[in-house]
Amino acid sequence: MRFSIILPTYNVSEFVRDAVFSVLNQVEVQAQFELIIVDDGFTDGTWEIVKNFSEYKNVKVYQIEHQGLGDSRNFGLLKSNGDYILYLDGDDMIDVRLLGKLESHIVNQQPDMIIFSWQRMNILGNIDSPIYGGGSIEDMWPACWNKCYRRKILSNIALMLDLRTDFSLPCKLIAEEHFLYDSIFTRI
Repeated sequence: MRFSIILPTYNVSEFVRDAVFSVLNQVEVQAQFELIIVDDGFTDGTWEIVKNFSEYKNVKVYQIEHQGLGDSRNFGLLKSNGDYILYLDGDDMIDVRLLGKLESHIVNQQPDMIIFSWQRMNILGNIDSPIYGGGSIEDMWPACWNKCYRRKILSNIALMLDLRTDFSLPCKLIAEEHFLYDSIFTRI
């Protein structure tokens, strides 16, 4: 399995379908990928939406007692099988070409971490921000959701950290090779 996309959800019923379909509708991707949805004790109907995605062969859906975003991400990491890990929040979407482009860079360069830029989208679906991130490793946005991590660098640190916050600095220090990719990751 090349990619595991970990999607923690908590009260994001308004956005979660778009997040899931942004992964399932990937184009130009030859590599296998799995989507791991971890519902963190919804109170707004999110579980009723996400449980239906378990019908897809590459989607795993779990419901856990509310523990917070960091624990949900760690739970997803423990359930994942991918060589590379991506985190996607329940109110985010990824470009439909992202996995295909990441795969191309992985095959050619085998980086430990790939960083990509992102933009914010408003509730109407319009981009309402400049492009953030990219440029240089020093400009890395302090978040886990705009990066693709080789599993081996996460294995050493992720479970020790509270993944509600950024763990890019330890990854930056551990990763032997970084690659900056200017794909757009959209946050709503």
